[in-house]
Amino acid sequence: MEDEQVATSPTSPVAKAPVSGVMDFFSALRRVADGERITKVEWADPKIFGAMQNGRLLIFGGSFADNKFHPWVISDGDLVGEDWKVL
Repeated sequence: MEDEQVATSPTSPVAKAPVSGVMDFFSALRRVADGERITKVEWADPKIFGAMQNGRLLIFGGSFADNKFHPWVISDGDLVGEDWKVL
């Protein structure tokens, strides 16, 4: 079976339409440090977001998961993604 690429992957060769108001992960993390919540356009659900809570970077599960905060294990897709936005 051949590997399939996800069209929304930040490393996918599929062209994507530009989205206004987005930033790279490191710029988004600066906003989190300022107390804001961030999400990815790719996630398509504003109920899934990253935030600081009690001095820790956490991700909120949103409607696709269990609606709880969890430690955020940052992936390479997170690091190279350029579709981060502030909620």
